Amino acid sequence: MSFADEIVRLGQQIVDERSAAHDLWTWLPSYQLAKKHHGDYASTVCPSVKDVLHEASMFIAHKQGAVELTPAELEWFERCPCGEDHTPVERSAAP
Repeated sequence: MSFADEIVRLGQQIVDERSAAHDLWTWLPSYQLAKKHHGDYASTVCPSVKDVLHEASMFIAHKQGAVELTPAELEWFERCPCGEDHTPVERSAAP
């Protein structure tokens, strides 16, 4: 296999892994938050493959009762993957 063929193969592997991670992400809580706050553009804030795998392992372990999540970890599940704070700002009444 030539060097160029190896580069192409590695590129295809990266594309395949990102596609699989995106498919997995659509079943996780962070996707639901992204969909809620970004609508049809949710996929633009898809986390990295590493972060998707991390969230999936924590989520599955928690759902099966294998681990008890700390308050910080539970809060992490409630954050949108884009990193922005989507908390609604209260508006004061106009005078």
